[in-house]
Amino acid sequence: MEMLASPSRGLDEDESQSLKNPAIQAQFRAHIDAKLVSFHKTFPEGSVNSQKRKDELSIILLDLRKLREGCTAVRRVDAFTAEVYETSILYSISGENWPQLAACLPHLVLEIYPAILATSHSTATPSQSSAPTTEALTSTLSTLSLFSSPFSPTTSTHAYYFSLYLLYLTLHLSDLSAYHATLPLLQPPQPTHPALIFSHRVYTALLTGNYVALSKLLYPASSNSTPYVPTPTPYRTPSSSPSSPPDDFQLSLILPSLPRVREKAWSTLEKSYKVARDFENLEFMARMLLFEDGVKGREETKAFLRAKGRGV
Repeated sequence: MEMLASPSRGLDEDESQSLKNPAIQAQFRAHIDAKLVSFHKTFPEGSVNSQKRKDELSIILLDLRKLREGCTAVRRVDAFTAEVYETSILYSISGENWPQLAACLPHLVLEIYPAILATSHSTATPSQSSAPTTEALTSTLSTLSLFSSPFSPTTSTHAYYFSLYLLYLTLHLSDLSAYHATLPLLQPPQPTHPALIFSHRVYTALLTGNYVALSKLLYPASSNSTPYVPTPTPYRTPSSSPSSPPDDFQLSLILPSLPRVREKAWSTLEKSYKVARDFENLEFMARMLLFEDGVKGREETKAFLRAKGRGV
């Protein structure tokens, strides 16, 4: 399996033994699962995201990329392909591999999901297509392709990954204008899905410059620990339920953007607060500057203020 070439290399090969063959794709997916089992044993959930961990994960992500390229080469768009992309996304976030995330998250949300749903609608009866239930949609998705697949993404799964894409747009790409242009692409609309509600609140806080509200979203009062690098529960689902966002994947997607957002928050603070005593309320300053609550957050806030010449 290790010797399978990436389809993007354009080598002449026996397609019956290449990643263009759905049977080989399934075998290669099982091969990746075996690697993930070993990875999880070496780096259990809660491990520090060391360079060694990132390096090990980058090798697995390259295998997932090869598998995605195999699906693309034969224009395979089904639940199996969606699962491969979903797995790639979770492990890209877990390994902080942002180039890999950029390669698969937009493609999943903007191309694969719509194609799957379009196929399911075209095969549905008129009564089904008007208001498909999650159960009916899942049943259709599992049979819509020429390739059999045990994976069946649901509308809830779509909404979760769509919410990750919205967070990616608003924070990694800083493209607030694309938010409302992208939202209608989620079909069927799910305005009450918790993950989408969370992404909308993050967008609203950034749009209005309400950094205290953003801080409360990132560090809810119920949280008793600092977010750690997430490890996907093998092999297709987030490590915590999206029913109570933010989960560790959402946070890990957001946190790399905080230094840049923090500088914007500081620009607002610097214009509004002029004298030394204005900066003495460290709890408020920590919230405004997007540091977490507690002793660690206060110390980080002090260090930040000292670096800005506003020592307290």
